Amino acid sequence: NSDDNDDDVFYQQLMNFDNGGDDGDSINGNINYDEDDMNKSSIILDGVALEKINPSEIFVIDYRKYCKEIAPKYYRCIVPEQCNDIVICPSCQFLFGGEEYEVALINNGHLCPFCRYKFSC
Repeated sequence: NSDDNDDDVFYQQLMNFDNGGDDGDSINGNINYDEDDMNKSSIILDGVALEKINPSEIFVIDYRKYCKEIAPKYYRCIVPEQCNDIVICPSCQFLFGGEEYEVALINNGHLCPFCRYKFSC
């Protein structure tokens, strides 16, 4: 429903992403960041905007156990009906479609199709 997304800063930035993402105060009204931090391939949200997002729509990729300098990355599923169908491998942290991942596990002896992580049956 577009009414639900009218006050969603994430969707506002997403809809203006092709325009460089910076459309003045109407989009960035409650976002604080330095120009150096702005990455044209990123959508930057503050705590207020993050609190409005359903946690089941967010996937966290955190490689800090391998390298302390790599900051966690947060991904949002923009099709809320498909959030429960997304699987994240606990080892390599790649995101997969649930059915695709299940078939790959069956065909590969319960190993992740990317990193070969062994899942218990």
